[in-house]
Amino acid sequence: MTTEPGWDKETVAQSAALKKKLEDFDFTLLLGVFQSIFGLTEPLFQVLQSKTVDIKKCQDHIKCTIRVTHLEFKRPQGFVYRSGQWVRIACLMLGTDEYHPFTLTSAPHEETLSLHIRAVGPWTSHLRELYTEDRLVELGFHPKLYLDGPFGEGHQEWIDFDVSVLVGGGIGVTPFASILKDLVVKSSNKAKIQCKKVYFIWVTRTQRQFEWVSDIIREVEEMDTLELVSVHIYITQLAQKFDLRTTMLYVTERHFQKVWNRSLFTGLRSITHFGRPPFVAFLSSLQEVHPEVHKMGVFSCGPPGLTKNVEKACQQMNKKDQAHFVHHYENF
Repeated sequence: MTTEPGWDKETVAQSAALKKKLEDFDFTLLLGVFQSIFGLTEPLFQVLQSKTVDIKKCQDHIKCTIRVTHLEFKRPQGFVYRSGQWVRIACLMLGTDEYHPFTLTSAPHEETLSLHIRAVGPWTSHLRELYTEDRLVELGFHPKLYLDGPFGEGHQEWIDFDVSVLVGGGIGVTPFASILKDLVVKSSNKAKIQCKKVYFIWVTRTQRQFEWVSDIIREVEEMDTLELVSVHIYITQLAQKFDLRTTMLYVTERHFQKVWNRSLFTGLRSITHFGRPPFVAFLSSLQEVHPEVHKMGVFSCGPPGLTKNVEKACQQMNKKDQAHFVHHYENF
C-alpha cells in the first residue's frame, strides 16, 4: 500500500463555521529586524562570552493576534552551530542584564542567524515594543543585543534514522524550522546522510497563528527537489461535529490539492488537515509506506499535552511486531 500518510478521514474538521472562522482570523505578521554584528564585547555574565549585536535597520509590520518578533542578524565570525540548537540573548535597554533562551530558526548554511520570539511575558513583550518603528524613531538608534551560545543538542538524532517524524506545536515548532532547511540543503549538496525521508507535522490552531512557519515551509518546498520532506498541517480550532458544510469543505480542499497540488487554505504543497492529528493512525500508515524500515525516529516539541499524546502513540505502536518508534521530546 502506497497511500500518503495522514489521509485518514477521521482527521476531517468538524465545524460548520470553519470557513468563516478562518476568514476572520487576523494575519500574524512578523516584526522584521535586520541587524549587523560588531566584534566581541565583555561578557555580561562572567561564565559566558557575549557578542554584541547592533541593530542597523528595522521594518515594523504589526497586525497580529499572536505576537512574534523576528530578529535576523549577520552570523558572527567563528560562530558554529547545528540545526535545532538555541542561544541566549540579553538587552541592557530593557533595564536588566538577564539572558533569555530562544531556538535558532536559521540553518547552519545561512550567512545570517534568525530568531522568532513570541511575546508571551514581560521581557519578550518589552523587547517587541523596543523595536517598533515609532520607538526606534524616538530613540534615534537601534539598541544592542548580547548573544551567547549555541547550546543544546537540538534534536540531532533525527539524522540517524532512515525515516524521521518531526512534530511541532505552538512555538515549539521553531527547532524544526532550522532542521528542515538543513536537511534539504544537505540533500541538494549530495551530502551523505542516513535519513532518507522526513515527515513534519505542524499542529496549530490556525495556519495564520504562526504565519512565519508557512514562509519557511514554502522555502523548504522550493529547495526540496528530491521530495525528502512531507509536511502535514493540522488546524485544530474547530467545533467537534460533522455537518454537510464541513464535509464539503474537506472534499473541496482534497480536490484542490489533487488538481493544483496546493492547499486551498495555505497555498502550500503541504497537506492541510482539519482537527487534531491521529498519531496512532499516522504512525501506522508509515509502517505500510516504509515496510523495509525497522526503526523510526519521532521528535516532538511543544506543549506537554502534545508530547504526551505522541509518546502514547509510540508506546501503542511499539506493542506491535513491526517498526519500532523511538521518541525524543522537549516541552515549551
